[in-house]
Amino acid sequence: MCFNEGTKILCFRPIPEYNEEYIPIEDLREGDLVKTHRHGYRRVAMIGKGNMKNDIQNVWESMYIHGDLIITGGHGILCDKLTLAEYNNLTRIYNGNINKIEDKYVVFANQSHMFSQINNSGHFTYYHLALESDGDDYKRFGIWANGVLAETTTIHHFIQNKYTPL
Repeated sequence: MCFNEGTKILCFRPIPEYNEEYIPIEDLREGDLVKTHRHGYRRVAMIGKGNMKNDIQNVWESMYIHGDLIITGGHGILCDKLTLAEYNNLTRIYNGNINKIEDKYVVFANQSHMFSQINNSGHFTYYHLALESDGDDYKRFGIWANGVLAETTTIHHFIQNKYTPL
């Protein structure tokens, strides 16, 4: 569940003015306020980064692009509707159950009709982001990344995978 460096996340900035703005993910820090789909503004609980070589043979370890948003193949975007192919793939992956966050379907970038695989073996710097979750370390949120509603990772996932914090 990784965002490429340069991805802009919709945040609330009290200084110099009280307003929302898209902030590059590499400039976010713990405590910054990120706008969520249904839970107002949430503070960044954990943020970390890593590097990877794009592996076009492994859809989970490859980067995918839609417009100017680049995310890993295993990163979910949130949708109101599914195409038939997305529905069939997701029910196969989840044994008949379809994953949702809040009121939206979660579609992996590698399964989404909107995203295309980046077909080179380039190197990428990626970022993970987990938000404060009122004690529920498995809670994911929908946030806006370059205008696309996407999922965050969970605090549990961040800790379990030993992501390197900033």
